[in-house]
Amino acid sequence: MHIPESDWKKFRPLRDKALANLCDKVLTAITATTANDALSSHQKYLKIYDEIQHYDEQIGLIFDGYSRSLALSQLAMIQSHHLLEPEEFAGLSASTREYLAQCHL
Repeated sequence: MHIPESDWKKFRPLRDKALANLCDKVLTAITATTANDALSSHQKYLKIYDEIQHYDEQIGLIFDGYSRSLALSQLAMIQSHHLLEPEEFAGLSASTREYLAQCHL
């Protein structure tokens, strides 16, 4: 299934917001780690390194490639990782929302 033209035009802003939300999540995790006084500097470094590797894999999986043929699968992954609020998908066509609902089961 290909994404309808009307949804393709809406995809870029949704994708950009989802990426920003994931990056904010990463930065929040790093901030919490750096503020943890129970950890040594080296422990903080190791934890941050692990966090970045983990999130880098997620970013690659969800956001690598920008094409119409990948848009629906990227929207499904954005949804499954809760990177957008459910109401942010409301502006998409009924067929796209139905596809995403089936993916979310």
